[in-house]
Amino acid sequence: MRLVVGLLVGLSVGLAACDFTRQDGVPVVGDDADNGPKRLQVVDDALADFSGTAVDLVATPWGTLEPAAFVVGGLHARSFNGANAADNDTFEDIVAKSTMPLGEGYAQLPANWMNGRPRGLNLPANSDNWTLIYDGEVLLPMGSLELQVDADDRAVVQVALDGKTFGERLFAHNTTQKIAITVPRPDWYPIRAAIAEQGGNARMVLSFVAAGSTTELGPERLRARVTDAKGLVAFAYRGQGFNEVAGETAVPSFEGNFGAGAPPYDLDTGIDNFSVRYTGQVRIDTDGDYTFTVDKGPDPTDGYRLFFDGELVVAHWASTADIATGKVHAAPGWHDLVVDYSDNLGNAQLSVAMSGPGVSGPIASERLRPAVVRGLTAARFETAPVVINDNTTTVVPITPASLPQGARVDWADYYLSISNHPLTNFALELRDCLAPQQLSLATPLQPGSFYYSADARCRDKAAAPQQPWAFRLIDSAVGNLPNTGPANALNYGMAMAYHGGPRTPFATVARYTSPPHPTPGASRLAKISVAATLGLATMSISVRTGADVAALEAAAWTPVENDAELELAGGALMQYRLALNDDGWAYPVIDRVTIDYVVP
Repeated sequence: MRLVVGLLVGLSVGLAACDFTRQDGVPVVGDDADNGPKRLQVVDDALADFSGTAVDLVATPWGTLEPAAFVVGGLHARSFNGANAADNDTFEDIVAKSTMPLGEGYAQLPANWMNGRPRGLNLPANSDNWTLIYDGEVLLPMGSLELQVDADDRAVVQVALDGKTFGERLFAHNTTQKIAITVPRPDWYPIRAAIAEQGGNARMVLSFVAAGSTTELGPERLRARVTDAKGLVAFAYRGQGFNEVAGETAVPSFEGNFGAGAPPYDLDTGIDNFSVRYTGQVRIDTDGDYTFTVDKGPDPTDGYRLFFDGELVVAHWASTADIATGKVHAAPGWHDLVVDYSDNLGNAQLSVAMSGPGVSGPIASERLRPAVVRGLTAARFETAPVVINDNTTTVVPITPASLPQGARVDWADYYLSISNHPLTNFALELRDCLAPQQLSLATPLQPGSFYYSADARCRDKAAAPQQPWAFRLIDSAVGNLPNTGPANALNYGMAMAYHGGPRTPFATVARYTSPPHPTPGASRLAKISVAATLGLATMSISVRTGADVAALEAAAWTPVENDAELELAGGALMQYRLALNDDGWAYPVIDRVTIDYVVP
């Protein structure tokens, strides 16, 4: 907190502990000046200033308030070798016994795996001797209800209904068990759980029972807080163009040398012809220029792309011009980073480096966090042929699969094969969010196979427009089809990178209450100004004043408008409160809060 003097005249109030500064030639406290009212200003714009009470808002080292980050759709899970639980063990006992880590992942759902296992946690395929430890938050309704676990073999669950202290231990061993809890309000609450599997089927299904009805804890009720987490989320696919989903997992960084095998993520990619999309955010500490490079090893048929804040800056990718290094200018804070990697045959490896003020070399895990803002992917790959008719237009739909409501385009890759048809008198158009665009048929990926990558012309447009995405194959001459066999479009589809929908990376509701700020001798509060980048978020501001701490805490909050002149009675102390609301995809940043008050 800084105290700035404006319209200053002689002041006898003792404020020696505050930082007064000269502005625009106005004298500092102690200088000679005419008598009259004085307008003083308190400024919060540093980490130490934002020391109040925050709910899903975080004070950053670069002196801002920013929303907490999450991976929604499940819990954070870590896997360990061995069935590390006994009937009387506490959660802490199980953690202490779990010393042989195997892997970890986000968006992990406790479930009935039967004779299988959860994927993406690096568990051995045929193992029946493992432990999972979960942490995260659960969304519960208000009131009296029962927390329930159905387990095979042993499971422990606990919830912190006060937000920090984990309550009664819910334990089950090859059975279903419940405990009664009273939830003070509908909200997210910390949850932790563990399951130890030792032979046969594996199961841990979590639910709650209220008014006789059982509700399973599905993806909409589970999330993991990743504001201070390290690493990335990796989404894996079969095919070099994100053709078929193979699962997701947590990884510490981009670094990996997989040799001739598949990435060691316990995902169903196969050993060749796969792609991985690494997503998260990178922390920039100092304003300046940063250069990114990607090393994929010696195999020229493998590919990579790097997107920084949604812009393609490095590439060696089919149908994309090579960009060996990419330079960006970045301010301090978190920035979105997506790296795509595709493997064709043989060895697979990847390394991503960043150089700039204070940093050089491979990007360390400590500089990354798994907040997935860009790079969610909806892919659809069809092999069923569509007959191309002579001297007409054939429409091939390529609407991506499983797009959530509210999804917005980041970029898209399109692919198509044309068989048994000469390309003379033939045109290919893409119908997307805008007017149809003509696509080149001059440089196929393979004979008869075409790939169009990182098309960003629909950026931020609705991912499910009124006119569905489609290829239009235009044959403009009679009789140019082959003499035998039909002409077909096949192996076509789209991999759309998008944001929006239920997998929100940030808090949808966030609040901050400042500590009491001294405003000695204040006759009134004159203005509160909040400098912020809100995007689509909305912000409300309220203030209160008091003669002392007790009076301040007893005072009612008064809503005020940002940057408007106020006529509120002052006091020796003042306090402000901020509330932010958005859809979970905005990233509102509060840079500075200034409070003007008047001393007679």
